[in-house]
Amino acid sequence: MPLFARDISALCAHLKLTSVHVIGLSMGGMIAFQLAVSRPELVRSLVIINSGPELVPRTLKMKLALALRLTILKVLGPRAFGKMLAPKLFPKPEQAKLRQQMQDTIAANDPGAYQRSTRGLIGWSVQEQLPELRCPVLVLASDRDYTPLSAKQAYVQLLPHARLQVITDSGHASPMDQPEQIIAAVRQFLQEVEA
Repeated sequence: MPLFARDISALCAHLKLTSVHVIGLSMGGMIAFQLAVSRPELVRSLVIINSGPELVPRTLKMKLALALRLTILKVLGPRAFGKMLAPKLFPKPEQAKLRQQMQDTIAANDPGAYQRSTRGLIGWSVQEQLPELRCPVLVLASDRDYTPLSAKQAYVQLLPHARLQVITDSGHASPMDQPEQIIAAVRQFLQEVEA
């Protein structure tokens, strides 16, 4: 995770960006948290979508779920994982096109890189550093996300300048199934930050 954050930091330096608004979904949200902790002077604001500040398996259920994910990725590869995951992300009959897009996107990943990225998440945490973050934070939580709303509420309480907003009728990939809600929430938040 720190390597991903360093990559983004290097890209910002190359582009001569000194203050950025960072928006991250899922793993991207974790990288956004890591960047804000590692380079607080760079991050002007954070929008975290269906993500959190750690992936520490604390329960047997979570340990088994992560072990299953890694096993599927190692034995069957990203294509099979995408076929398993897409129906959970987009369960409605009218979401067939989104299911196919997600399957194709996941299948296009390099198997080794996808496995290493997944393993790199497990055990990672910046939760203890959350009270130190001074940038404004908007946490967008879908009502049908994997992670319960209560878990997001708990970490939002640790952030000095954060609020939580629920995205309705949405799963984990809310920018795909509820883009209008995401755009409206982000636009309002950025206008408030810049005001």
